[in-house]
Amino acid sequence: MRYNHPRTQYPSIEEGTSMTVSSNSNPGGKCSIDVRTENGTVLVKCKGRLVYGQTDILKDGVKDLLVNSGRVVVDLCEVDHMDSTGLGAIVQLYVSAKASRCELQLLNLAPQIRKLFGVANILSLFEPCGEHNIRML
Repeated sequence: MRYNHPRTQYPSIEEGTSMTVSSNSNPGGKCSIDVRTENGTVLVKCKGRLVYGQTDILKDGVKDLLVNSGRVVVDLCEVDHMDSTGLGAIVQLYVSAKASRCELQLLNLAPQIRKLFGVANILSLFEPCGEHNIRML
């Protein structure tokens, strides 16, 4: 399913289904997320630029899903740029996840994004997940 933004109400996602949310509000860069569930885990694949004007897609699209899930994995493999606003969106999701007693994990951080998390000293907040710190879904 495809949903438009801003301030769209996102339905709860059922096991084995998926949805895509995208933003066209910034012509210089587009952000979209694909969300699906697998074995009780919500898998969120973020694509594009996670920058100022594009972060509501991720925050609004995932925040409501945290309440009903024990684990959310955000795959950043197709995020080609992230600024401090994108970093803030991830931190807001982390805080919401903790408040909901949900585990939030990041997967496939590009070297420049990993460096951004390291400079902000928040990389250690997230559970290791991915190629070098394998944890099967």
